[in-house]
Amino acid sequence: MRFLMCTVLALPLAAQQPAPAGPDLEAEMAEFFARFDADKDAKVTLAEVKQYARDKAGYATAAEIAMEMGETFCLVLAADTDDDDFVTRDEYRALRKARVADAKYKPPLSRADVETLKKELCAPVLEWLFEGADANGDGKLTAEEYEKAAGGTEEFNAADKDGNGFLTKAELEADWLRELGKTFELPRDEAPGVYSKAGRTWVIKQTTREGEAESTGYSRIEVVSVDAKEATIRTQSLDKDRKPDASKPVESKISLVESAKPTGEETITVAAGKFECSIVESEGDKRWFARDYPGLVVKQVRKSGKAEITTELVEFKP
Repeated sequence: MRFLMCTVLALPLAAQQPAPAGPDLEAEMAEFFARFDADKDAKVTLAEVKQYARDKAGYATAAEIAMEMGETFCLVLAADTDDDDFVTRDEYRALRKARVADAKYKPPLSRADVETLKKELCAPVLEWLFEGADANGDGKLTAEEYEKAAGGTEEFNAADKDGNGFLTKAELEADWLRELGKTFELPRDEAPGVYSKAGRTWVIKQTTREGEAESTGYSRIEVVSVDAKEATIRTQSLDKDRKPDASKPVESKISLVESAKPTGEETITVAAGKFECSIVESEGDKRWFARDYPGLVVKQVRKSGKAEITTELVEFKP
């Protein structure tokens, strides 16, 4: 869904390089309000941005309007920090000053903001894409169908996280969220938690080293059931061929709470694939959590006495 984020109506607002401070910022603000403030009340609403896109696109579909609004719609939501459904000059100025001060600044979006963007930007484009490209109506796009309608092989592979050769609306929405998160700060638990879906499974490899001695074991984790507050998981020990061993699986409860605050970010590659991760570090313990699936430990390195224990994700079925 990278093409959805490429059209920007207010280029100075969304520019990758920060605009200079001082009079130029005021001139930029004047241009922004002249363009979008249709009723000249010194406020820009989402409805005014949408109407501007509709007028600019002419007689257009909901998908065309969504793509015409592009990143501007996102930025107006982010600038509206008091959530009163419009942006004032002070709010616009504050957002731009933050961007001027730090070229890497990502304006934060609330959960309500993300839901609005899903409805106004993502959903119409997904409907248009599947209506035109899903020839057999099975709710899935092949690489050929997707590439013909919207993008290339690299984009398809990036969105096809489970590697099954098809893209669903859920996978494309998740891909859109990842792209959105490159420009805007999303709510930390916006991505679906790894324990949120019954039937999801993954396999981890645990290697323990102490001096010259080394031992390795595997475990499969399955989400058995989920409710509003917790998930039930089943852990099965595996042999060296990743087959269930003689031990009985163990069921336990996982509380669906926000994870610890990250101390950094890193993209790492493990046996299960390439993952964008948040890093959480504490004394003698470093964990890499998948950003797309909060709670999923992609890798962990910890000290236990004289031993070093490394856990790595070797298989993941979302």
